[in-house]
Amino acid sequence: MQNHVVKHPNSPSRRSRALFVLGVLVVYALALVPLYRVLGSQAITFSILPVAAAGWLLGMGPAILMSLLAFLVNVLLLALIIHNPDEVIEVFHRGGLLGSIMVMLVGTIIGQFHDLHERLKREYNERKRAEERLREANAQLQAALKAREEMLQNVSHELRTPLTLIKGYAELWKEGMLGPLTPAQEKAAAILNSQCDRLRYMIDRLILIQTLSTTSLRETQVDLNRLLQEAVQAWQAHAEKEGIQLSLELPSHLPPITGDRNLLSHVIYNLLDNAIKFSPDGGAVSVCARLEDGELLITVSDQGIGIPPDKLEQVFERFYQVDGGSTRRFGGMGIGLALCREIIQLHGGRIWAESEGDGRGSAFHIRLPLRTPPPGTASQCAASAQQPPSGQPGPVRG
Repeated sequence: MQNHVVKHPNSPSRRSRALFVLGVLVVYALALVPLYRVLGSQAITFSILPVAAAGWLLGMGPAILMSLLAFLVNVLLLALIIHNPDEVIEVFHRGGLLGSIMVMLVGTIIGQFHDLHERLKREYNERKRAEERLREANAQLQAALKAREEMLQNVSHELRTPLTLIKGYAELWKEGMLGPLTPAQEKAAAILNSQCDRLRYMIDRLILIQTLSTTSLRETQVDLNRLLQEAVQAWQAHAEKEGIQLSLELPSHLPPITGDRNLLSHVIYNLLDNAIKFSPDGGAVSVCARLEDGELLITVSDQGIGIPPDKLEQVFERFYQVDGGSTRRFGGMGIGLALCREIIQLHGGRIWAESEGDGRGSAFHIRLPLRTPPPGTASQCAASAQQPPSGQPGPVRG
């Protein structure tokens, strides 16, 4: 990208300014003789005119040079007028030399103001160019992001139709409606159906994260006790199969909240999926909830691979993975936690993660506001959750 210095159409060039200053010096030189005959040595102070013009239009260096040039003009013209070197020296003794020094000082000060003004103007122009480049880069980034979002949405929708056909034939094959199956074919059909379901789930999540908005919420009164119990029960068999101890801790009563039950269930299911997936054999995953400061606090904690502290703010970004190794080992597209954050924010809540680092496990916290806060309920969560910094949504794994 080329940088163009934009000049005002009426701004004079440095060459024209220099010619103007020399013109002022010539006018002064022509006027010095009659001025000297009227004012005497005080006429020398009029040399401030070309010096000031040089300082204001060209800067401090040219002002000093002009003051020296004006001094030489004074000496030469006075020598031509007076014809007596001793009398010329006497003129400068009577004040001409002091006046010349004062002219130089004034020119220097004016030149410094000019240099300061020019430097500020250059910095302003550079800042304006930088802002323009930033606006252009931001516009290009927004266009690229929009194109990516549209591409993802279009691709997701286009994948649904062939996937539906594949799923249909896979089910027909699995059910033996296309002919008898051998044990090996039955196993292959089961795997094919399972992978079709997994792919459909991933496509649905891609579409959901593109279309999620406040207008898509179907708000009802949500029983958090029942929602959490159903989520834990749904994952209990899978956790036992993976050698994970899954537990649930709830107070005697949690008040209902207003929200989209399906989307809130999606958040809990995603956090449990992550917790079990990233936990080692023999590990433990716990879910607990409580009331705190007029809000509902839900925590899903595990003893898994953990999150580096410097990655806690990034795991909620779309398509972000902590590292390529985790991606290849555990799979995933890196949109689960981004989707969780957007769902919780649509409900006016916050979500964030805590971890002491690699191999130290993680805890994911959700705060949801109560429309009508009920009286406080005693906490039954073993671990306390720190609130994220004010104004910042918390992060999580993807």
